[in-house]
Amino acid sequence: MNDPLTMNDPQTTTPPPEEEADAASGMFMRFYRCDKFLLVPTVVALVRQALKLRMTLNVVGEDSELLRQLDTALWVSRGFMPHVLVSDQPSGSPDFFAQQPALLTTSLDRRNAPTGIIGVNGFPFEDVHALMGNDKTAAHDPLALQKGFVVFDPTPPEIATRCRGLWVRVGREGYRAVLHEHREGKWIETAHNPPLSS
Repeated sequence: MNDPLTMNDPQTTTPPPEEEADAASGMFMRFYRCDKFLLVPTVVALVRQALKLRMTLNVVGEDSELLRQLDTALWVSRGFMPHVLVSDQPSGSPDFFAQQPALLTTSLDRRNAPTGIIGVNGFPFEDVHALMGNDKTAAHDPLALQKGFVVFDPTPPEIATRCRGLWVRVGREGYRAVLHEHREGKWIETAHNPPLSS
């Protein structure tokens, strides 16, 4: 099995390739720290990798303009990636949304039964908690989240604070996480939560 953290091209901005989800290993999250110019291409690359693994996705972000940029990028990127910008389909039927492999949305949307979630500049941990079946007040049956991704630009202080809090809580709740940082044209694995044993 290839090391999922190995880069074939050290100059590429593509994140480390994902592998088939290992149900026995439990959910884990990958954090990708980069500057704002890499947010969209990094998310596009993650969507492409996840769809190749036949995952269903929520791409969650509070910035509606950034979601619209992602929508455009997914349309024009090499090889169309099927997706829906939820705000553009206010009258879509439940069946329509259920058939979509990727939903771009400002909050968790269960209608396509996501097995993966990509948070753009972070997202409320409660969304992930509900997906992982630990939200006892959820109105719907819990879903089985296999992978979570957080792609963020830490320059705005509020984004850095949000993602730092998410990183801490992921570990506190007993899940695994790894942080990648984009340096000199490549992704570097810089931290694990919980830390790796020496």
